[in-house]
Amino acid sequence: MREAIKHWTEQSALPAHRRPWQSRYGVALLAVIVATLLRIPLSPILGASVPFILYFPTVLFAAWYGGFGAGLVATVLGAVAANLLWMEPHFVLALHSLADGVQVILFVVLALFISGLTETLHRTASSLASAQIEVRTQAERFFVTLSSIGDGVIATDREGKIEFMNPVAEQLTGWQFRGEAQGKALQQVFKIMNESTREPLQTPAEKVLKEGRPVALANHTVLVARDNTERAIEDTAAPILDGSAIVGVVLVFHDVTARREARRKLEEAHKRTEQILASMSDGFAIFDEQWRYVYVNERAAEITRKTRQELLGKKLWDLFPDEIGKLSYQQLTRAMIENVPVQFENFYEPWGKWFDLRAHPSREGLALYFADITEKKNLQLAVTQELQKRVAEKTKELEDRNKSLEALSYGLAHDLRAPLRAIEGFTTLLREEYAPMLQGDGNLFCEKIASSTRHAEKLMADLLEYGRLSHAVLPISSVDLEACVTSVLQQLAPEIQEKSAEVTVERPLPKVRANPTVLQQVLTNLIGNALKFRNREVAPVIRIRVEDRDGSVRIFVKDNGVGIAPDHIPKIFKPFERLHGKDKFPGTGLGLSIVQTGVQRMGGNLGVESQPGKGSDFWVELPKADLSRS
Repeated sequence: MREAIKHWTEQSALPAHRRPWQSRYGVALLAVIVATLLRIPLSPILGASVPFILYFPTVLFAAWYGGFGAGLVATVLGAVAANLLWMEPHFVLALHSLADGVQVILFVVLALFISGLTETLHRTASSLASAQIEVRTQAERFFVTLSSIGDGVIATDREGKIEFMNPVAEQLTGWQFRGEAQGKALQQVFKIMNESTREPLQTPAEKVLKEGRPVALANHTVLVARDNTERAIEDTAAPILDGSAIVGVVLVFHDVTARREARRKLEEAHKRTEQILASMSDGFAIFDEQWRYVYVNERAAEITRKTRQELLGKKLWDLFPDEIGKLSYQQLTRAMIENVPVQFENFYEPWGKWFDLRAHPSREGLALYFADITEKKNLQLAVTQELQKRVAEKTKELEDRNKSLEALSYGLAHDLRAPLRAIEGFTTLLREEYAPMLQGDGNLFCEKIASSTRHAEKLMADLLEYGRLSHAVLPISSVDLEACVTSVLQQLAPEIQEKSAEVTVERPLPKVRANPTVLQQVLTNLIGNALKFRNREVAPVIRIRVEDRDGSVRIFVKDNGVGIAPDHIPKIFKPFERLHGKDKFPGTGLGLSIVQTGVQRMGGNLGVESQPGKGSDFWVELPKADLSRS
């Protein structure tokens, strides 16, 4: 039963045209039956004079529930039931008189009118209910929207009394809408004044009601909350219109205290920056991407010999056209286009001044710092000239000393060679004339005296050569390496033949930039070492070759001798550094030092690759000869 009542209630709440047709027409039939059953006990009272009286409510109910169709069914069924049951003769479906026909027609017409009117009223009521629901939904949505936005919103009626406040407005004003601000005049809740003058201001709503158009607050407006807290605000007020009539005002405002404070700090920072730039001893200027001056400090204007007003808005290269294409133009253009900082010094000939320029990419285009360094440059030039003068004097003094030392060295060498030769001569004479009288180790001692004398004489010669290479002027020219190697091999031919050495030269050999005498001595020492530091068990094998190295020539002298340990290689080019005893490999310990000094004086490089027992591969790298100058 409950389910049936619930179903009936739900069906009743639906519009007639949305109910099932079985329900609509079933209700029409049921209503006619109920009306007929109620008519039976009333027949003695009503008689046959009003056969349709109970069927009018039936049609009205059927039309209200099921619409015009159900009302039509109830009309037809009611007319048939009245004709059969309540009009004489009974139980005969026929019209026996004109009066009966008129009654039936009137009933049908009135019943159809009632059905149509009822359905129209029902549809109108349903539409009105739907519209009310939609309006209520829209109002709730609008209320939620206004309540959730970040700005404060206050709405008033045309009298300026508050009808709505969202939570942000409540927070900023310090007033609660319900129970406090609702119905109050706007100026009681929304109190504003000028931040500078502290004078109260008229609310924008008053202007809107007076002028009928949107109005914004003036700058520097402060909202005074209920607890006297002051907040900088911005707001806009607009009329609420019903057609062309103003029915209220909506006020939208927000707190700009933080933004205004940030702007104030930014202005202070800008002012401080301006003061710093104005007080700089360097010139400072900012250019846009079209090279127009957008900022110039006083020092920059002073340096450029113009006023700030004459510079601002002007293009740099229009003011200094003679610099186009020169160093300053190239460097500043590079900084602008490639977005990279540059720093350089530039001499501006029309003013006869030197400037130090530093350019940095900026948001506008390019920031340029520049300083007049003419005095600094002149001082540097004076200091440089003085240093050059002193260096020249010291150099001459050293050269004079070197010449004196060289003369002394040659004199000492000459003076020492005479006694050494005398010792060697007397030792030879002693061995030849008095050999029978020398017993035991006498001949051995004489040989050691002669050998030591020769070594001392060779040592003096090497020392003199080493000293000469260290400071002598070496003219550099194009040297035919083929002729130089051939000359060296001819000089060493007796020693090569004596030691059965095999010497291979990979030809052709190019020309190099060198001093011919020094290069010949370098090759003589390297090939001589290859013959001297040989493996006693095999004959020496020496290979001479060259490599072209893009602007230079590397000359290799490779042997199959005793080799050098890698950790000993740095030592062999130092004077008097020996890796072997004199009894095993005689020498003065200056050969490779002379080679290194000679190569370096010719502008070349020297190196070696070696392993003990696997020979050595020395190389000398010299500049390639310029054939156009040879």
